[in-house]
Amino acid sequence: MQLLKLIYSIYAWSLTITIFIIHYLITNIIMIFPFKHKSTIFYKLANLFLRSAFFMGAVRVKVHGKENFPKDQNGVVISNHQSLLDVVILMAFLPQRIVFFAKKELSNVPILNYDMKHMEHVLVDRKKKSNALLQLKKMEERLSQNLNAFIFPEGTRSDTGAIREFKRGAFHLAASAKKPIIPCYIHGSMKLLKKNQKLFLPGIIHLSIGKPISDPFIDSKKDVSKRLQEKSEKAVRDLQSSLIQHLR
Repeated sequence: MQLLKLIYSIYAWSLTITIFIIHYLITNIIMIFPFKHKSTIFYKLANLFLRSAFFMGAVRVKVHGKENFPKDQNGVVISNHQSLLDVVILMAFLPQRIVFFAKKELSNVPILNYDMKHMEHVLVDRKKKSNALLQLKKMEERLSQNLNAFIFPEGTRSDTGAIREFKRGAFHLAASAKKPIIPCYIHGSMKLLKKNQKLFLPGIIHLSIGKPISDPFIDSKKDVSKRLQEKSEKAVRDLQSSLIQHLR
């Protein structure tokens, strides 16, 4: 069994690297031509390649509540966090484009750095907390461009699958930009790739999308962000409870 896991993991990592290289080569060709909205083209290509990678890697992603994602308004997308797979799941299977915070260390990875930059994701230096407001400001600019911002409100991956207490950043951003929160819940990604684990496993992942959470935005940003935080944490926990009950 361990040997099969190792063989599959080598295949899965090789597939991942191949997908990134192909995307990199194609986007470099696109850069030669005077296309408008190149970042959107890059993202759509990434979406297609990631879906293909999941299919070829025998990972099935079932999306619940796709109709809840707003078509005529962008917002701040949040989700629980269990695995490194979570970000690519959201990029591949959410119905609209997202931009997200990525660790600054990823800028040292040549191909990945190129993709992050040209798809307008925001790199974060976690060692410099003083830059937090500046980074949120950059994400607010993305929201003003009608893009959906994405943040893991737990801040880090869960070791057990239990939802951690939410931090304020995502909700401060939504309050500042006067945008709704779009809650999501991912189930099953931790079984396929756990924290601090290199071995992949094939399987099924569920992505639940909840109804947007808005606010009148007439109070102080602090009060608005607090309300959004409380409502959003409850919404994600409700999505978790509802999905687990559905799967029984």
